[in-house]
Amino acid sequence: MPNSKASAALLSSITDYQYCRKAWSKELFEALMDPEFFIMDPTALPQWKIITEHLIAHDNLLFQDLLVRVTTATGGLFSSNEVFYTQKARLLRRLSFTIFCCEYNQFAKYISKIQECFVEALKLGQAYQVIREVFLGFRVVILRMSPGTYTPLWPIMLNGKLCTTSVHSPRSWVYSLINAIILKLR
Repeated sequence: MPNSKASAALLSSITDYQYCRKAWSKELFEALMDPEFFIMDPTALPQWKIITEHLIAHDNLLFQDLLVRVTTATGGLFSSNEVFYTQKARLLRRLSFTIFCCEYNQFAKYISKIQECFVEALKLGQAYQVIREVFLGFRVVILRMSPGTYTPLWPIMLNGKLCTTSVHSPRSWVYSLINAIILKLR
């Protein structure tokens, strides 16, 4: 872990050179898809934000591949539901991280596909780790896209929040949603 910041800084500087893009794009995308990706020194995350932005900004096919992986994730023939839920949650987190890393409104044209990913994930019922990642994705979309873009997501956000928090604290979700909107308006 002590070298993760230095190696991320090196990779970040390499991604500035677009002529050697073929040499690093596949490996860095696979590193992003690695199950252990987010287990790193937190100080290396800003460098990975730059790396992910360079990776996705110049090749929208990689973002489309990520969307396909999220929508078609299966647990496998002999795996349990828990393995499937964990895999789905990890992919949703990577989707949220990718949207967060890139330019403001860059993925506005993919909002229907992103919405489809969120709806399919919310259909899983009581898979709390997946639902948590969906709401993280909602927050990222609110921060990284213009308000007119994510208008179709409001019914899903509100319905999902009502369904998942009605048993627990019915007012806490209202406060978190209002805080996200206030941050967006600043």
